[in-house]
Amino acid sequence: MGDVEQYSRSHIRELRYLAVIHGLSAPDGFWSESEEWLTELYNGIGPEAWSGRFRRLTTWLLGFFEADALIHDYEYSLPGKSYWKFTLANVRFAWNACVLSFGAYSFRRACRVAVLGVFLALLCQIFGYGGYKTGAIPGKVEKVENEQSDDDFRACGGGDSDRVQHCWQECREVRIREEPDS
Repeated sequence: MGDVEQYSRSHIRELRYLAVIHGLSAPDGFWSESEEWLTELYNGIGPEAWSGRFRRLTTWLLGFFEADALIHDYEYSLPGKSYWKFTLANVRFAWNACVLSFGAYSFRRACRVAVLGVFLALLCQIFGYGGYKTGAIPGKVEKVENEQSDDDFRACGGGDSDRVQHCWQECREVRIREEPDS
């Protein structure tokens, strides 16, 4: 994972606590997920493709949205990736940014801060789909390349039909493996 920031379990616990007290929306599994797994998963604010230094700066500047970003990183890690689930994760990020803003600031300031959070979600929507589809999930799955292999192409019968694309997606999902429980 290169120079990805490793956050402490206590920091993750604090972010999850903030998510609870502010009533942020999250997928059901988020609330019962282990702090250890969330610690491995969370990379701060910004995509994994950014340098660690730039992501640390972004997280420092936009730290108000860290609890939201933790939920967002968790949601990006869930299996069964699709454009719909990607969009839902980004809409949830925008919604949570508004919930955080209006829960913490006066109306005028909350509007300005919420716009920033919605802008972050929009940037994720515009530029993040490639990383969402192919990103490595630490300790849980192997990184899967976004291109079809020749074997996948032959196994699915070749061509570009919807049936072949669906088959190819299934081939990719088979390669994803869960880490054995220790």
